[in-house]
Amino acid sequence: MKEIQKDFPDIKIAKESDFQITTSKKVRSDYDRAFFEGYAIKYLAPYLKLFSKTILDTKYKYYTHKNHKLLDITLINISGSREKIYSYPLGSRYKFLEIGTSMNENLLEFTPYTFKKTKYIRINNVKDRKSKEEYKIMKYYKQEILDYQPDIMILCITPINLKRMKDIFVEDK
Repeated sequence: MKEIQKDFPDIKIAKESDFQITTSKKVRSDYDRAFFEGYAIKYLAPYLKLFSKTILDTKYKYYTHKNHKLLDITLINISGSREKIYSYPLGSRYKFLEIGTSMNENLLEFTPYTFKKTKYIRINNVKDRKSKEEYKIMKYYKQEILDYQPDIMILCITPINLKRMKDIFVEDK
């Protein structure tokens, strides 16, 4: 956000003091952001307890914006699409677009409070989309991006997926 602010100096970046911070041993799932015990605990705990009295005993920090009730979230989870649209009346005037993988889910705890309108397009684990098609962003989202006309767009993926970046501009039908 500090890098974005260099080009858009009037953006007010959400600060840690804007959030209520809690801790929990539970983890957040990615797309729906629900808390649960985590897959390691669910499947491995009975076996791991044979070797240790405490397993995966870490408490994680979680952030809830103090004005979270003002944030409107629309989920679009239909065949061929996995998106979220956020509206926050106290955000800056810019339209923000995030495109990426589950790694973006953590960013979405913060970025929607900076902009009036945020759109998130998740490109992996999309229902009815083959994994080899996931990174063909221009094939599936070009018109949507042009229609949305974001002021700021971020593409965020994990390093393991860098080799698949070559597919971003593939528009084959």
